[in-house]
Amino acid sequence: MPPVMSTACAVTGPWPPDPAARAASAQRDDPDSMLHLYRRLRAARRASPALQGGDWALQEAPAGVLAYERVAGDDRRIVLVNFSGTPVVVP
Repeated sequence: MPPVMSTACAVTGPWPPDPAARAASAQRDDPDSMLHLYRRLRAARRASPALQGGDWALQEAPAGVLAYERVAGDDRRIVLVNFSGTPVVVP
């Protein structure tokens, strides 16, 4: 028998929380906003053959951090994603 999956959730307020602050129009003037972070990440990916489709290999990293290397020709990038919720020093 297949598992039973529920789509119910317990959201009791507006979603997303504080939608006015999360709107793109509210983030346009803040260079540290998520909007501008995504724009910088997209630009980096467009400019990098390695990030577009290079070979990749996992790298050692502290707990809570995903690290991998992408390489295409002479273009080499290290990608670090911190899932820990606290700042992490990476050597």
